[in-house]
Amino acid sequence: MDPLQAGITAARQGRRADARAWLQEAIRRDPDNEPAWLWLSTVVETDAEYRLCLTRALAINPNNETTRARLADLASAAAPPRVPIEPLVPVQDLAPDGRVAEAPRPIVPEAPPTVLPGVSSPAVESPQVRRLPPHLVAAEPAPPPPPLAVPEAESAAPQTALPALAVMGCLAVTAVSGLLVLLGLLVLGWAS
Repeated sequence: MDPLQAGITAARQGRRADARAWLQEAIRRDPDNEPAWLWLSTVVETDAEYRLCLTRALAINPNNETTRARLADLASAAAPPRVPIEPLVPVQDLAPDGRVAEAPRPIVPEAPPTVLPGVSSPAVESPQVRRLPPHLVAAEPAPPPPPLAVPEAESAAPQTALPALAVMGCLAVTAVSGLLVLLGLLVLGWAS
């Protein structure tokens, strides 16, 4: 059985340890296997391993926007929270006609500069790129598990991937929201 397909199947069935072993075997055979790196990122245990898998997949295919977005989400989740900024002019300092009265303005603390981690794409010949950390490489892939007994009624049902269902749900919510806004504008007479 192809280790990539076995790893994907195990990941979809929630067997994370088996999926890791199969996907690591696929990567051992072909270190430039982008799908193997992406699937491995879904079953690793730490953020560091997740970042390593995504960085390696992006080095293989720099045009993959989904991988780039996942790395950006990971970077933004690790960023410190922003400091709220005080209003420049308190309400009591406004003159009755709405102009700013002559009052001292509060000093707004300057936000710390945002430092983004540098991500370099390593050269293909680099030995660091070709090697996996020892804890990600299994000595032997786990033997394939016995097939699960599935009743005929369940096996006949179509299997739709969870991300596809999530995208369809988001699109449906967006469409309904847009219709509600349009109806509201029509009722108020702002749209013709």
